[in-house]
Amino acid sequence: MSAVLLQIMGLPLDIVPWIAGVYVLIDMPNTMLNVTGDTVGMVYTAARLGELDRETFDKPKPIFERR
Repeated sequence: MSAVLLQIMGLPLDIVPWIAGVYVLIDMPNTMLNVTGDTVGMVYTAARLGELDRETFDKPKPIFERR
């Protein structure tokens, strides 16, 4: 996609590897922020609608479960 956009804008394709390398560093925090925002929005909406089970939500969760 970057190569197509660069060609359309008349820019050299030599910078595609740079864009690909930097995109990985930008993508990881972006994904984390999206997941966190979706989770917070879901909990907020459920709480406002009265569908959030506070007892289950506030219950401490073990880091590792034994099976």
